[in-house]
Amino acid sequence: MNRAFVRDLVFSDTAARQRLEAIVHPLIRTEAQAQIAQYKTAPYIVVVVPLLAEKGGWQDLAEGIIVVDCPPAMQIERVKTRNGWTNKQIRAVLQAQAPRKERLQIATWVLSNDGTIESLFAQTDALHLKLLEEASK
Repeated sequence: MNRAFVRDLVFSDTAARQRLEAIVHPLIRTEAQAQIAQYKTAPYIVVVVPLLAEKGGWQDLAEGIIVVDCPPAMQIERVKTRNGWTNKQIRAVLQAQAPRKERLQIATWVLSNDGTIESLFAQTDALHLKLLEEASK
């Protein structure tokens, strides 16, 4: 699959993106539910859902939502560095995503990713301990 072609298509054509999502999202949800069922005895399970705020429909599977957040300018710079995308490509993807404020509003916990990787790991470790404590109650 030519990922660059598909990305450019779905982020320039709303109807194409909606068709792709209508095909892929139900399959992803079914697979996620099957994988979640395998770990019923785990103290907690983390399911990564990139479009949670935009599409919803996952909250019934979750007792809480973790949002990893950073300022928009930092997000844009990281995408440029990581993917080598143009500003136009980045804007197209960001316009298809929920605004930062909306993502933060649905969060049960927020991990701030605007510092060092060590800072993010420390926050993740602290949240892990908190979730283990809550699961043991």
